[in-house]
Amino acid sequence: MTVIERVVDSPAELRYLVHRARADPHVVAFPYRQARELVGDEPEACTNGHSFTGGSATRGVRDWRPCRSGGHLAMWCRMCPDVRV
Repeated sequence: MTVIERVVDSPAELRYLVHRARADPHVVAFPYRQARELVGDEPEACTNGHSFTGGSATRGVRDWRPCRSGGHLAMWCRMCPDVRV
């Protein structure tokens, strides 16, 4: 048995891949799962200059939380009201 894993970046790409899999008689199953990834570099500081990098002493400054839109993760600064999506 051959297993091929594909990664797509949009719902349109997933729809196309599922359509192709359904049309191929050799495909037995095509399970899929959602995986979120950080795009770009992780911020090193909030806009007010509170550092997010470093050891455990500064890790307490940042906090990843779900965005109100439901589609993103937001980095909240615990020192000020700054939020970076």
